[in-house]
Amino acid sequence: MKKEQEQYWRKVIHSINLFKRYFTNELDSGERERIENWQPEKNLNSSKGNFISDKVVEEHGMLVKKKVFNQLGIQNPEGKSPVRRKLFKTPYLVKYASAVAIVSVVIGVSYFMINTGSSVKGEFASVRNEKQLFVQTHDLQIKEVQLPDGSKIHLNSNSSIEYIQKEFGKDKREIWLEGEAYFDVAKNPDKPFIIHSKEITTTVHGTSFNIKSYDDIGEISVTVETGKVEVRSKQSIIGMLTPNKQLVYKEGNKTHVIADRNWEDAAAWMEKRLVLRDANVNELKIRLQQIYEMNIMIEDRVLSGSILNASYPKNTKISSVLQGISEIYEIKYSIDEKNKVVRIY
Repeated sequence: MKKEQEQYWRKVIHSINLFKRYFTNELDSGERERIENWQPEKNLNSSKGNFISDKVVEEHGMLVKKKVFNQLGIQNPEGKSPVRRKLFKTPYLVKYASAVAIVSVVIGVSYFMINTGSSVKGEFASVRNEKQLFVQTHDLQIKEVQLPDGSKIHLNSNSSIEYIQKEFGKDKREIWLEGEAYFDVAKNPDKPFIIHSKEITTTVHGTSFNIKSYDDIGEISVTVETGKVEVRSKQSIIGMLTPNKQLVYKEGNKTHVIADRNWEDAAAWMEKRLVLRDANVNELKIRLQQIYEMNIMIEDRVLSGSILNASYPKNTKISSVLQGISEIYEIKYSIDEKNKVVRIY
């Protein structure tokens, strides 16, 4: 329960940061579009262990809505008059609707934390007053981020990192990762560089390596280019990695394996090269979308249970990739170039 609360609370903090940056015009066009088109999740309780009350979210969310709309000089959003519908159609309110929805959830969760004495409350109390840096990439974006210590991070698409600026570099350099990133960490033997990626923690002092931690793949992998990398699960060390070694942690059964792996294969995404090493169908879908910028639709059970291994030079056409896969795994495919859609069946 505590782990689920911490993970959910961290996502709420992400939303707060996006909300602030939206109103100060600090988001790029892709991030702004994601905010403006965002739809709040329904049935929050169903996937979060029932630790958020729907009633609390609704009641305290309404308090926030009233305050925000009052400040904007807009009629009570819960009013029943026809004017409300007209207002929601204006571009002005379209821009603010998603942000207000985010704050509604935040207030609901805050009420729960304060009134239940959750152990997460203390963690958030120490975080919410700090300036937190949050960087997120959208579907077709790869971004390079330079940290205050000189470390560089290449962030793959649909990924994010965050750290607390005031705390970063005091006695350690600590960040949180969702998705995938390649790290080139500045050396500092006195201040370990710590990356949290779901269930594992990676610690280094100065090295370069790749971490893959996409939710859909069901595993976390760490692959080292230079230096030595320590990988932990909870409080136990599960691997000490050296160059061209890779640790793969299976989230389902909590097992891991360490093997030789060329670091260039793990970081091939930075060059837009397609490399599959013991990949499942979900990773195939992610990689094809990243490299070819197309919507990949794979029918249920197609390639289910298959382990894919392949490597293609940069600029290989997607038709050549799919033809090779179809010959080995007896699948069919279609490519709609106009609408940028690929179907695998």
